[in-house]
Amino acid sequence: MKKFKILIPVLGFGSSGGMRVLSQLASYFIKAGHATEFLAPNDGVEPYFPTAASVRRYDYPFKRIPAIRFYAKMICMCLWLSRHSMMYDAVIANAYGTALPVYLGTRKKASGFYYIQAYEVDFAKDVPYPFKWIDLLLASRSYRLDLVRIVNSNLYINYKEIESDYVVPPGIDFGVFKFEPKIWTEAPLHIGCIGRLEGWKGTQLVIDTVREFRRMTGLDIRLNVAFNLPRDFIRSESDNFINLLKPHGDVELSKFYRQNHLFVAIGLIQSGAYHYPCMESMASGTLVISNYGPLETEDPLFLKNVNMTTLTNAISNFLNMGEAERSNLRQKHLADVSLFSWEKVSGSFLDVFIKNI
Repeated sequence: MKKFKILIPVLGFGSSGGMRVLSQLASYFIKAGHATEFLAPNDGVEPYFPTAASVRRYDYPFKRIPAIRFYAKMICMCLWLSRHSMMYDAVIANAYGTALPVYLGTRKKASGFYYIQAYEVDFAKDVPYPFKWIDLLLASRSYRLDLVRIVNSNLYINYKEIESDYVVPPGIDFGVFKFEPKIWTEAPLHIGCIGRLEGWKGTQLVIDTVREFRRMTGLDIRLNVAFNLPRDFIRSESDNFINLLKPHGDVELSKFYRQNHLFVAIGLIQSGAYHYPCMESMASGTLVISNYGPLETEDPLFLKNVNMTTLTNAISNFLNMGEAERSNLRQKHLADVSLFSWEKVSGSFLDVFIKNI
């Protein structure tokens, strides 16, 4: 196989699932013999997720002005790529803020790719005025740029403005997310979820449902929330069943999954896409309620519609199962998620390079 030189430009390093994917892909590209680097702003922030890739830096102005900092990074990334992209075989855009710089900065110099991990127009709607419409335009038009588009789920092959011939899903590190189920026999029942500030992540719905389920049934349920409570959440005296935790890094996150009998991995948009908390729960042996993949639509814990009624019914489904049925379901989930090893995922990505470079 030809050895490629690969560059992954980012507007910053964070702790999102999308950044974990990029960090792991870079490491596995290097493991396969392909020189791989990140390009990131000179802001002093190091990668949150460990990666074998080195980091090149570009400088940018207006660092203390949040309103225009994003666009300054885009412009300076584009300028850097226009001068240096000829050193690389492949440059991978990975969010709408990097798509235009990669397109403009690699023309006739390197092969430009666009790894689409979500339909970001839905996220751009949350950008404050007066820049909301700029971001909506950038996000929607990014899917029409002349880049090789790779999506991370079959959902996005033909989804609104997105069209793609290639699907490369996210991967799982099975050495970290180990299959060690926590068996439930009696109360308390520990339910976990990833807590996010954004309303569309559904954290408030999980809290409201568990609170009401406790009231209706009298069952002692403890809700373990990782990272954040919803932005407008106000804790009442009756909310002592909520335990907020801050797992740092994948090892601690894997322990968080395994301390729960049941996990809820939901969102209020783009149902059916692959979803890291869903995948990681399945790999860890924690049964998961979700409207996302790779949980199958026929699964007794899959939500075709996300609301308090369907979530309540799914919790009841879990409680009504015998342990033998739960054990069989855990094994099926493990078999389903075993297809997503990083070796297979990075190999699929490299196959796309071979066809297009």
